[in-house]
Amino acid sequence: MHHRAVELVQPRLLEEGGRECPESLTTPLVLSSQEVHELGLSWNRYPRIRYHSGIETGLNTPYGAGILDIVQTHTSQVKWTRTISNHLLLEAAGIVFPYYYNSKYQPTVRGATCFTAAAACTPNTDYSDISHFNITTGITDVANQNPAWNRLWKDGVMAALSYVTGTHALKAGFTFQSGYNRNGSLGKNGDLVQRYRSTAPTTGNLFVPGVWVPESVAVSNTPYVQQSNLDADIGV
Repeated sequence: MHHRAVELVQPRLLEEGGRECPESLTTPLVLSSQEVHELGLSWNRYPRIRYHSGIETGLNTPYGAGILDIVQTHTSQVKWTRTISNHLLLEAAGIVFPYYYNSKYQPTVRGATCFTAAAACTPNTDYSDISHFNITTGITDVANQNPAWNRLWKDGVMAALSYVTGTHALKAGFTFQSGYNRNGSLGKNGDLVQRYRSTAPTTGNLFVPGVWVPESVAVSNTPYVQQSNLDADIGV
């Protein structure tokens, strides 16, 4: 088996947090043996979000934006083909897509030291920095609203046989996919989000005491873990 083609696509660079980071990197590698068997490999890396996730929307202050701690996400594929005759082609392939991340508080956010009802908190303990959400402007400040973790996995395989002539083509095969999406809470201070409204225009995206007026409180039932599965997604 010898190298038939090797191609490296240089990634496009993005400016993020004062640093350049690769947007994606795709490396297809094709190996062949006497033009009968062919093996293709592909690995595509997804960009990571650093520092302040969602701040580009204008709806999160530097304190209200979370840190998206992403394990290197990628799509990896392998494909094998065999030329059986001048008219028949056999192919098989597999793919995996893992997507794991934690959405955490900024390091400036103080963690809770009380984990019971506020009236039962012991002296010198409290819920610390609770997320503030302005229902008038849609801006989140003080802390991220939903610190959480997520584990998503998807894989698949396929096989097919193709019959090709000068005027017709016929292809038959099957695909099989499986995976899961598991997520849960990640230490939400007080299990609360304090909701406010504005009585005067705010300046920029910063929290201004005295301008936001308390409106309501959103309570979360944490901790929680939930999972959905993709089982036996078969195609013929």
